[in-house]
Amino acid sequence: MAKVTLSYLSIFSTDRIPLRGLSYFSDILLACCKESRPTINQIIRHFGQSGLAIAQALTCQFANQLINENKLVYSFNSKLACARHLGYIHGDIKIRGSRNNNINYINTSNGEEFEQSAINTALREVYPDAIYIAQDFDGNPVWYKSSELKIKEGQAFLKPIGQTNLFTRPQGVIRFEEVKTTSEAKSIKLPRGVIELTPKICKISESVIGYKIYNRESRWTCPNRDCRNHNQSLASKLENCLICNSQITERDIIQLVEEVVHKEAFTISYSTSFLQVTIDRKAKSFFKSKVDKFRSKIKNQKYVSREKRELFEYNETDICIHSLAHQLMLALPLVEHGASSKDIDFILHEEPTQPNSFGYFFDTVEGGTGMCDTLFQYLEKAVSRARFLVEHCPCKHGCSNCTIIYRCPDDNTAISKQVGLSILQDLIQEQVQTL
Repeated sequence: MAKVTLSYLSIFSTDRIPLRGLSYFSDILLACCKESRPTINQIIRHFGQSGLAIAQALTCQFANQLINENKLVYSFNSKLACARHLGYIHGDIKIRGSRNNNINYINTSNGEEFEQSAINTALREVYPDAIYIAQDFDGNPVWYKSSELKIKEGQAFLKPIGQTNLFTRPQGVIRFEEVKTTSEAKSIKLPRGVIELTPKICKISESVIGYKIYNRESRWTCPNRDCRNHNQSLASKLENCLICNSQITERDIIQLVEEVVHKEAFTISYSTSFLQVTIDRKAKSFFKSKVDKFRSKIKNQKYVSREKRELFEYNETDICIHSLAHQLMLALPLVEHGASSKDIDFILHEEPTQPNSFGYFFDTVEGGTGMCDTLFQYLEKAVSRARFLVEHCPCKHGCSNCTIIYRCPDDNTAISKQVGLSILQDLIQEQVQTL
């Protein structure tokens, strides 16, 4: 548990009170007074103008209430101290969301809890009939099929199944309802155009309405998309396709098996911090030219990998922004000690009637995790660390260390390690500035 000093208390300014609630802020205050015993004047000096608002709230709302409840007392020199009978108050504070809102994964064969996740992660991973892969104590994969998800009770029941080539992907929607803007925007200047990041508080409604079942099969096949043998299973002893003479190769072939719609959608709602990403017309034009350069290098190749094929299958702006967002999130642990890329998500957002394009970073739990704040505050540093991370990752097309995020709401579509790296290199030459 992090120490709840005055500097820690600063992230829970009055803007966060609507997110966490007065009770949560009171717990933070008690923990701060347990460790630091500040005076009202110290709080004002530490916070500046925002400190005055906090101090006023403290004296007229929190302090009187907590003193009346014998939780907060004045010690010597007008210092505020936490009452001794409360003991270790830090145990009541959930830094990354309420523990009561987590989902416990239960093995139906033995009744044991083997994993736990945030509620929004569970919504995407263990909806009924979802195929879920976990690890045993030796690190070996174990396949499960979800039989029931009880959101209110905080439980998901999963039945172990044998190894399978089948996997599932959720189908759903995420809606954002803006509550208020919390700070001035920052802009990232591109060689052409601007990306603007605006910190806000919003209410998120996330629903899973169904899922798709896919089969993954490894085959020796013809890589030529114009050939009748393309993606067809061929004998491994062959060196070349008998029709087009292309050199055959072993590939993972993914095929849609079935699409299922739930009778009733699974929905959760929570308030949290988010960053709205706005991409103007000039930036979209720049992204198109960037992706076109990569396309021109590979369009005449006989064999194009699945990762490279996505450059032709998705919108240029989506590829650039999605790749860049993933790489920035994965670099957050290099930006600030204690930061985690698991506490922040990103989703692309289409507004057909708008000339600009949009995306959203959002904290993954009720009340926020502080990761959107970290990314916004240390944006220039995040760009630098992300470039370092991607440049030094030995993978070819992107992996979970540098580009891929397995819980991605967009299922890691429109992703390119090299495109993202190219943009990061461009950004190092530019400036991140406050508008």
